[in-house]
Amino acid sequence: LTAGQTSAGTVSSSGLVTLTGAGTVYLTATQAASGNYLAATATTSFAVAQEVAALTFAAIPPQTFGNAPFQVTASSASSGAVTYSLTPGQTSAGTVSSSGLVTLTGSGTVYLTATQAASGNYAAGTATTSFAVAQEVPTLTFPAIAPQTFGNPPFQVTASSASSGAVTYSLTPGQTSAGTVSSSGLVT
Repeated sequence: LTAGQTSAGTVSSSGLVTLTGAGTVYLTATQAASGNYLAATATTSFAVAQEVAALTFAAIPPQTFGNAPFQVTASSASSGAVTYSLTPGQTSAGTVSSSGLVTLTGSGTVYLTATQAASGNYAAGTATTSFAVAQEVPTLTFPAIAPQTFGNPPFQVTASSASSGAVTYSLTPGQTSAGTVSSSGLVT
């Protein structure tokens, strides 16, 4: 290594260079005197760029609309700060905070980007991932139905859930029933 220079590498006496970080490597070659030639030296230097760290997302378990917000993480060999965002140009079924907290807003696909700041020997890097969000199975419930007596007039039943999907009614298959029901819920 060239004396008086801070170098981003090491070199063996045979010329094998090992990079130790980003920066500049300063080398000196020294040739011994031989026959008709005096001793000689030459110097050179070259830049060592920062490595782009392989930023990767941790596995994201299967998700269903209605799940609670959850944390995602991406990491690499770099110690640079990681921030999260929705991937530009994609329609996403959720939101994400800059710290990686994902909130699901519907069924579909969530597209995420992680961006890591440059740090030390590592350049800035990005990674993307996506995951599917399944539809939630709503809890469809009947309100209590008052006891009925044979001969009562037909009456309406209703079942509801958080979903806005149409509700249709039928008799329970495999059961003998003491009445009929229309698809709109009118019980006779």
